[in-house]
Amino acid sequence: MIITDQAKSYIEKMMKENGEINLRFTFEGVGCCGPNFGVTLAEQRDDDKVEVINGINVSVDKKVVDATENITLDFEGTEEDGGLVIKENNNCC
Repeated sequence: MIITDQAKSYIEKMMKENGEINLRFTFEGVGCCGPNFGVTLAEQRDDDKVEVINGINVSVDKKVVDATENITLDFEGTEEDGGLVIKENNNCC
């Protein structure tokens, strides 16, 4: 996983506003390409894969570790009208 500098700035701002210190990728079911995941500001769980990426504490539910390995988390838009985007570095469907 890659977290761009623009995404890092946005995530740090959201963490400060929400009093959270961890970005967590969660299991959200299974699709045609395998497990689907969500992204939230939440505490890590005991069985998560935990690492620091570009200065951001990241935990990943073990069910979606493989699905998140080849993604880039980026920011698009403006401060007033922007958000995180997930770019997959491989397409399966």
